[in-house]
Amino acid sequence: MLGILTGTAVGAGYALMAGGRRPPVWLGTAVAGGSAMLSSDTPLALLRISNPRTWSRTDWISDAVPHLAYGEVTAVTYAAVDGSPNGRRWRIAR
Repeated sequence: MLGILTGTAVGAGYALMAGGRRPPVWLGTAVAGGSAMLSSDTPLALLRISNPRTWSRTDWISDAVPHLAYGEVTAVTYAAVDGSPNGRRWRIAR
C-alpha cells in the first residue's frame, strides 16, 4: 500500500513540477525515477529497516531498475496526456 501511495504522490508531484511544460522523456525518467527511489529508500534508512550504505552493486541495480522503469512510464504517460511534440492533445471519446 505504501508503494502505491508513493507512486501516486511522485506522479502527481511530477505533473505539478512540469507545470504544463514538456520536459524531454530522458529527463522526466531521471526525475520521476530518482524521486520514487528517494521516496522509497529514505524511509527504509530512517526506520533502520535497511542500510543502503551496505548494499552491493547488485542490490543497487535491483533497486534502481524498477524505479527507472516507473520514471519512464510516468514521463511517457505525462507527455502523451499533456500533449505530443506536435501540440495535439488526447481527447476523451464521447
